[in-house]
Amino acid sequence: MRFSNIVDTITKQFESTNQVIFLIEGAPGGGKSAAAAEVGKRLGFDRVVQFFPSLRDPVDFLGTPAPTNDVTVWRPPQEIVELSTGRNLLIVEELSDAPVPVQNVMCGMFHDRRVGSVTLSPDTYIIATANRSEHKSGANRLVTKLAGRVRRIAFTEDLGDWENWAFDNNIDPVLIQYLRFSGKLSEFDPSADACPTPRNWARVSLTPTDLDEETFFESVKGDVGEGAAAGYTAFRKIYNDLPDLSRVMVDPEGTVVPQKLDVAYATLGALTKLVTDERTWDAGLKYAQRFTPDMTIMFVQDITRVSPELMTTETFTKFAVENQDVLF
Repeated sequence: MRFSNIVDTITKQFESTNQVIFLIEGAPGGGKSAAAAEVGKRLGFDRVVQFFPSLRDPVDFLGTPAPTNDVTVWRPPQEIVELSTGRNLLIVEELSDAPVPVQNVMCGMFHDRRVGSVTLSPDTYIIATANRSEHKSGANRLVTKLAGRVRRIAFTEDLGDWENWAFDNNIDPVLIQYLRFSGKLSEFDPSADACPTPRNWARVSLTPTDLDEETFFESVKGDVGEGAAAGYTAFRKIYNDLPDLSRVMVDPEGTVVPQKLDVAYATLGALTKLVTDERTWDAGLKYAQRFTPDMTIMFVQDITRVSPELMTTETFTKFAVENQDVLF
């Protein structure tokens, strides 16, 4: 199931009850945690708590022993105590990485909403994430009694969904254009030291773009591996070799339109950064309309994601009326 479908499904379920606990399963770095966090953002919880059971021992759930008079009182972890009040979303990360004794403790958390001496707030919602054993990331098989307490959802990476997330999270538009051009968002390989995943591409977006080509390549290689790094570095070289697109803002109908597909993608990605107000929007759209119709639509959708206020302009209104069949 895609990111957007998972978020919609869990959100609608949580609007009616918190008795269903979801387990999102998928490859490492695919966006499982981001999907859980997006549910929290949509529903506006008092607090969203990430909990990593793989880092705990069973005794950790009781807390620290504190002798009081003739008995021992257990002081539970603060992150658990906080869940005893308020409206909360508990995101249990990497559930399948937890050893069996800890999974047994989690059964009580999921079924009885109780952890050691702490009872969770009746308004606490739970989402768990997990890798699969074939991903070789340290995942174990869930014990049967724990597996029976969750609703499992298989996570599938999708480039269109990632694009929407990327624009909302300030990912470099040129990187987005490269992934559209290559179509290789995710190629998880458990035997590789680094490989392309949505999470790793997001980290690539943080790489300084003013590095020399070799240093840039080595930096990207450390995140997504040699093959993907070579492809993206070559694409960026095309982008860096583009003519000064500021001319588009002066002469959108006279500036040359590139014929090669990779250069066309890079050009529109660069142009996305230059459209910041109604004047540049008008010029940018005139230029983009000289590309193929599908690339023009892509450009318009990108601009309205980055700057939704431009949807109120006369330029957008006219374009939307003329292209409503494909734009919407």
